[in-house]
Amino acid sequence: MKKTLLWVASILAFSSVSALAEGPYVAGNLGLGIYHDSDISDSNNSSNNASAAYDMGYGVDVAVGYSFNQNFRVEAEFGYKTTDVDKIEENGVSFTLDTFDVTATTSVMSYMLNGYYDFTQANLPIVPYVGLGLGFVSGEMEYSEPGYSETKDDSTFGYQVMLGISFPVNKNFSVNAGYKYQGAASDFEKDDTKISYSSSSFLLGARYNF
Repeated sequence: MKKTLLWVASILAFSSVSALAEGPYVAGNLGLGIYHDSDISDSNNSSNNASAAYDMGYGVDVAVGYSFNQNFRVEAEFGYKTTDVDKIEENGVSFTLDTFDVTATTSVMSYMLNGYYDFTQANLPIVPYVGLGLGFVSGEMEYSEPGYSETKDDSTFGYQVMLGISFPVNKNFSVNAGYKYQGAASDFEKDDTKISYSSSSFLLGARYNF
């Protein structure tokens, strides 16, 4: 009988922290940023096309939000990710930038309004979630070779999809692990050069509900 009572008490204890408090919160995440290969094209010459492959990068985002109930929350998020271009392929020929003492660093800042749904109904110690974000992404590429350097940047409409799990430590604080796919509705374009953009991020973070 005592064992049964302890087991029931344990379940109730987990259930009591499976959902965070309603109201405002702050959140932050840090992790790996993976840029998917980009198509590079010349808007004045459709036959002059290339593609870029990237090194592993990193990403970070911070957000302020509001939990309306145990399931639905919205937030305003600022994100930043950066990495280096590893190699370029053009007309079937691929070359690594380091070989020619060339560097190209790309970074993307994002300004998103996110909506999340937390699956708290199962009263588990972890809470799965899904989310969708809409906003703007601003891309910048810094290119450098001996005796020459340039920077190109552009902004466009962006979107992202998120999924992951949260572990509520108590009614106010949780840690989480998640995946984010981010894309741009149109290519970044500057000086007749177009570059496509999409990325995946694997993030660890925390959220504090006031």
